[in-house]
Amino acid sequence: MVITMAIACVTTSVAVSIATTKILAAYYFKIVDSYVDEMCKETRRFVNEACEEINRR
Repeated sequence: MVITMAIACVTTSVAVSIATTKILAAYYFKIVDSYVDEMCKETRRFVNEACEEINRR
C-alpha cells in the first residue's frame, strides 16, 4: 500500500513537472522568437540603409 502511494506520488510529480516545463518553454520561446524577429528587422533596415548610402557614392 505504501509503495503504491509512493509510486503514484512520484508519477504525478513527474507528470506535473513535464507539463510545467512545456508551458514555460513555450512561453519563453515566444519571448525569444519576438526578440529575434525584431533583431532581424533592425538588421535588414541597417543593411538596406548601408546599401543605399553606398549606391549614392
